[in-house]
Amino acid sequence: MPTPRTSATGIPGTRIGIRPTWPETAFQANLGGLRLDDAESEIEEWRRRSAEACVPWMIPVDEPQKIENDKTDVNNGYPHGRMSFLWPIYLSGGGGFEWYVQQDGGGHSFDQQIDDFNQMDVALQWTGHALGFLETLPLLFMEPRRDLAGSSAGGTTHCLAQPGGVYALYNREGGAFTLENGLLTLTHLFMRLVAAHSATL
Repeated sequence: MPTPRTSATGIPGTRIGIRPTWPETAFQANLGGLRLDDAESEIEEWRRRSAEACVPWMIPVDEPQKIENDKTDVNNGYPHGRMSFLWPIYLSGGGGFEWYVQQDGGGHSFDQQIDDFNQMDVALQWTGHALGFLETLPLLFMEPRRDLAGSSAGGTTHCLAQPGGVYALYNREGGAFTLENGLLTLTHLFMRLVAAHSATL
């Protein structure tokens, strides 16, 4: 499957037009200064635009920056990658997420030197948890709808929704979640991620 990669300079310009021969695109997040808070909006935009062109894309994010080889650093390490990249990308409708990891303290040689992937065990486990959770959702009937959700903690609440059916919510800061049809009181699952069925609201 061809995967044209894009940079911030190519979104949403003519460099990445909707073409029937392109079934997929990957946002190359290390090019053009693409910020992940922008990428979430761009994922949602290109899902919409490709669907309107009758060529719906799966949109993974490639090499988000930066994630360092540190299992405890919430600002730059693996926990940062999980909270700032993995869950927001998936719940924005992203079709994949690549753990591109730098050396602890910075530097781009880690991926060229790693021989023991146990160093990345927490990242791989978290990815497994995320995929296991997503497999429980009716993804083919869901779409990113941040306009439907909020949190008492403020910030961005990501929401994959089958309106009137199933919702998956994520906010890095947690808080009490709200939906278009009222206040939710739910237990956090997988670090502030919840799924709610409207029948239980």
